[in-house]
Amino acid sequence: MEDLIFLGAAKKDVSIGDFEFQLTTLSNREQDMIFKEALSLSEKERLMFFKKGILALSIKKINKRLLSSYLEEDTFYARLDLVEGLQQSIFEFLFNEIESMIAESSKLLTAENLKK
Repeated sequence: MEDLIFLGAAKKDVSIGDFEFQLTTLSNREQDMIFKEALSLSEKERLMFFKKGILALSIKKINKRLLSSYLEEDTFYARLDLVEGLQQSIFEFLFNEIESMIAESSKLLTAENLKK
């Protein structure tokens, strides 16, 4: 079952200065959680919340340590707080990497690849 859940997931290590971030694409469950949390926000606030939420759940490791080891409690909002503390340029760079991973992952799942 675990293989099925991670089928199509992409993982990438991204280095910025002395830091290495391990990023992964999100599952439907993780995306749904972000959308549900965003429902209470105004339309103007939602877009940025989606981006922050996606990045918060996409970062799995920093310098080969699980992100959870940097947090007092590994919750969505603790991860969100960490992401909100990043410099805007770092945030945008990492988010762009995730978008690139999603696009690449989608290309791999072409009709021809699915037939194999």
